[in-house]
Formats: sequence, C-alpha cells, structure tokens
Amino acid sequence: MSLPLSDSVVSRCLATLVLALTGLNGCGSSSSVCAGNISCRSKTGDNCGAIPGCASTPGCIHYGPALDSNCMNVSSEANCLSPYCSWVDNTCQSVCVTITSEIECDYHSFQVTVGGRVEKVTPCGWSKCSGVPVQPNCSRFPVNMCPTNMGCGIQKTCSWGDC
Repeated sequence: MSLPLSDSVVSRCLATLVLALTGLNGCGSSSSVCAGNISCRSKTGDNCGAIPGCASTPGCIHYGPALDSNCMNVSSEANCLSPYCSWVDNTCQSVCVTITSEIECDYHSFQVTVGGRVEKVTPCGWSKCSGVPVQPNCSRFPVNMCPTNMGCGIQKTCSWGDC
C-alpha cells in the first residue's frame, strides 16, 4: 500500500535534495584564502628563503612591514626621520636594523605622542629571518602554501549570505 504524497511535499523534498547535492544549503558557499601581510620576522627561520626580500640571516627587525617599507621609500637623508627611521649606507631603513644585539633589540623603545598622551613603543624584535618582503600581501599564496609562521593566516570567505 502506498501513501499519496501532495505536490508540496514532493516539491520540498526535491528542493532539499537539489540544495544538498549542490552544496547550497541555505547558508551560502565558502572557501578559504591566504590573507594578511608577510613579515620577515620568524622565531624558527622556516620559509625565510622562500619569501623574496627575506633572508635566513638573524637580525633585529621592526614588528610590522609597513614601517620598514615606509622608511625604504624615503630617498633623502633629510627626510629619513627618527625615531622610526635611520640613514644607513646611503639608504633610509627602520631604526631596528641598526641594532646588532638581541637583548638591545628586544628592549629598544622610544616615546611617541598619540592623542596628546605620551606612549612607550617597543617596535623591534629579534628574528631568525631579516629583510623586508618584496610583496608583503599574503593573498598571492595558495592556501596550501600560506606562510602562517610569517604573519599570514588562512581566512574563510563567503560568496553570499552568512556562512
């Protein structure tokens, strides 16, 4: 004996089956991407040689790549301003690269005024890698090669709806 099914029940079942088979389960589709900005800073030294601009040479570097890049884009000694930048070998570089001692590097600080308040900033850190990445944007890496130990992260993205 078979039970009669209404058209609405059959339609809902077919719609659910189609959505399940296509992966469109009502919450949108998602994928993962490599995101963020690369820094040559690395405690382990892994991937140093794989990142253009980074070298497997220990040294003192600035925490964020933005300052290193900003200093490197200054073409004259007069515009290479401390306390952030320093004129070294006819180029403007982050003041961190002038520090050769690991202990001094990790404790180097200076004061800046932010919103009328004076704050202590410790921008430098010792790294097994040194240099400035030529292309700091992580999005050029496929997810399976994302250098997560150098500032990049795997991020889930949604094409529509809430995922």
